[in-house]
Amino acid sequence: MYVLLILFFLSIIETLIIVKINPNSLYSPRSPCSFIRNATLSNDASTQSCIWECVHEFNCQTAVFYNNEKICSLFDELHSDDQIQPSGNIQADVICYKKSHSKLILF
Repeated sequence: MYVLLILFFLSIIETLIIVKINPNSLYSPRSPCSFIRNATLSNDASTQSCIWECVHEFNCQTAVFYNNEKICSLFDELHSDDQIQPSGNIQADVICYKKSHSKLILF
């Protein structure tokens, strides 16, 4: 019975977005070619705004939100832990979004 309920609810869900946020961190890409673009966000923007920029950018896997400047930098490579460093005086958050362009993601 429970299996049927779970399968029913999973069939309703079209997209599941899972991100990892590394607060007070900076990202160093392995290749400068992985940079997609900078998105300038509104004055009331937050890390959440940058997450949605990355979600809606087709190839975005990693993003950095600079809190003071309200800039979201998007990258197409998936990060590794050695690419994320403490940000020091810069207020920035690294957003990791492992994107799969298929509809079904198995964990």
